[in-house]
Amino acid sequence: MNDRLKVSTVVISDVHLGSEHSKVDELTRFLKSVDCDKLILNGDIIDGWKLQKNPFGRWKKSYTDLIKVIMKMMENHRTQVIYVRGNHDDFLDKLVPLILPNISIVSDYVHVSKGKRYYVTHGDIFDTITSHMIWLAKLGDYGYSFLLWLNKILNNYRRRHGKPYYSFSQRIKHKVKSAVSYISDFEKEINSSDWILFTSRNGVRAFFYNMKFNDTDIRCLAKIRFGVVGKATEQELKNHQIKADLVPDEQTGAGLAKALKKQISDQTKVCIFSAKEASEDLERELQKFCHVIKTDAYENVNVSEQDYILKPADTVISEAVFTSASNVERFFQMLTEEIMVERAYSIGKKTTEALKKKNVMNICESEESTYESVVSLITKK
Repeated sequence: MNDRLKVSTVVISDVHLGSEHSKVDELTRFLKSVDCDKLILNGDIIDGWKLQKNPFGRWKKSYTDLIKVIMKMMENHRTQVIYVRGNHDDFLDKLVPLILPNISIVSDYVHVSKGKRYYVTHGDIFDTITSHMIWLAKLGDYGYSFLLWLNKILNNYRRRHGKPYYSFSQRIKHKVKSAVSYISDFEKEINSSDWILFTSRNGVRAFFYNMKFNDTDIRCLAKIRFGVVGKATEQELKNHQIKADLVPDEQTGAGLAKALKKQISDQTKVCIFSAKEASEDLERELQKFCHVIKTDAYENVNVSEQDYILKPADTVISEAVFTSASNVERFFQMLTEEIMVERAYSIGKKTTEALKKKNVMNICESEESTYESVVSLITKK
């Protein structure tokens, strides 16, 4: 008789194989007791930080047993496994995305169930420490391991004296994160702004990630007006149930500043959410007639020299599509110097300006700064 629990989806995270505090035996027993169509492993299943210190000494037979159980689920029950990378298993970055018949390794995932869509991602994207100060996160990992050890001793004492369990380590970890988070004044900054401007869809996403991370009351946005640089950014804002108050005809930072100038005074406070390395055109223009705060919503990371991956046999790439100036920089960084792009499709003026500085023979710019316009441009050629 099969008494296994049947469910459609199981989501598990933070197992930390390699850590002495990993609950691998409990997880193995649980997975043996269920049948599921989809198993989502939502990050930090393997603790690469711990294994990197002593890979052979920390890998145990119980970890292998767990992997065998997952493989049997894939084989016997046709379970689809989705592995979403976390921060402790960031060694998987070079594999992402890896899509195979029964298993996928991805940076994030959209789960669809009963007509609804659920965004699945590891919690480190909401953590400004792990996102921007990895060295501090790893230093904190050493401290946290010590706190777990201390926590074990403390609770053995409390149990002997009839006292309830107390997570000393979790309390300290929470306090440390609250203290060092450099967007700790996020809500205060929003409340004091008259306008918030976004120059990309990623800026919008990062803004709402921080809203959630700081547990910010959505009602604080009631009196704020929003400006966006183009239609794609406008749509992303609309996805969060907010309509843009300003979308310039000229879809550039300078165009947004020009359009905004007609609606504000020198007492207006404007907050810009954009990439750390974004063009300074918008900020520079706004500083001429209002108070501006620039917030680095996210950072595009350059590849290292050993990560050069585009080395075609021919020295000419026939066609390439670029959706931002930063795309241009990173693409050509991955090419050897002698390689030329025969035709480049550009999403807008800034992207075109960046392409003109590169080894490109012909540049085709879309009429509007949207993906749809770029696709239309390509299909016409």
